[in-house]
Amino acid sequence: GELDGVRLLGRKTVASMTMNHLKSKLVPIQFGDLFLEGTGFGLGFKVITDVVQTQMLTSVGDYGWAGAANTYFWIDPVEDIIVIMMTQLKSTMSKRFDRELRTAVNQALVD
Repeated sequence: GELDGVRLLGRKTVASMTMNHLKSKLVPIQFGDLFLEGTGFGLGFKVITDVVQTQMLTSVGDYGWAGAANTYFWIDPVEDIIVIMMTQLKSTMSKRFDRELRTAVNQALVD
C-alpha cells in the first residue's frame, strides 16, 4: 500500500485485499477444467491458503492473477518479491508457464 514512502492504501485495506474471502464450500476455485487447489480469493486476485495443496514452491499469503495471452503476476510478501510475466501466447491452460516461472524464481532465492 506504499510507493516511494507515500502510503496509497491503508494497511488494513491491503490486509483485506490479500486475505481469502471465500467460504470453504467455494474452494477450490475452478476455471473450466482448471482447479486452483490451495487458493482462495481476495479482493481482486487469488490468494495462496495452503502451500501443500498448490503443489508449487510458494508461500501462504502469496497473491496474484493470470490474464489473457499467458500474462501473469504474483506478489510474495514472505519472500519480498514481485514477479510480472507478459507474453503474447494464446493457448489453453494445459501449458501453464506461470508454474515454470514460479519454480525457477523460487529455486533461485538465496538468503
